[in-house]
Amino acid sequence: MTLIWLLPWRQTVQALPMTGHADEGPRVPLALLLKKWPLWSMSIVHALGNYCFYFLLAWLPLFLTKSRGFSIGEMTMLATLGYAVQGACALGYGHFSDWWTRSGRSEAACRRWMMVASQLFAAGAILGLAFAHSAMTIGILLCLAGAASASLSLNLYAVAQMFAGPVRQGRGSACRTPSAICPGSSGRSSLAS
Repeated sequence: MTLIWLLPWRQTVQALPMTGHADEGPRVPLALLLKKWPLWSMSIVHALGNYCFYFLLAWLPLFLTKSRGFSIGEMTMLATLGYAVQGACALGYGHFSDWWTRSGRSEAACRRWMMVASQLFAAGAILGLAFAHSAMTIGILLCLAGAASASLSLNLYAVAQMFAGPVRQGRGSACRTPSAICPGSSGRSSLAS
């Protein structure tokens, strides 16, 4: 039932006029993509980032109410704190990475190190939550986890677009996860060069 909307959407999209130019670039063989370390490193970071995010999303409410004894209202406030920090940090990280790139430094290096640091902070925050008992400590750790999750989401898709190249950048917005896992899966990729 959920996918019924695809039928009218498909008809609408097919009725739209074709604009721009047709991409007739060479296709990149899958074997060539699978030999590229950037593809594998990005896939690993994507899997680990999703693990952290969904672990907190699915596990946190039950943990806070059943294991730590918080009421639903208290749990909601603590969880909201982490997500508010995530939203604020995503904006801040975006401005920072833009500033970094405009200053002539490597965008890839900036994003890579932001992702590595965020994985470490997310792991530390989740580990710390297992031992935290006070609302203050849990709140601080959730803020750290939120800040780490913001960096992962912000950078993961930007890195996928960097590797996909200018021709494929817009195509990933329809299917985020496939474009992040395999940015050149839809055809030509800058990885081939």
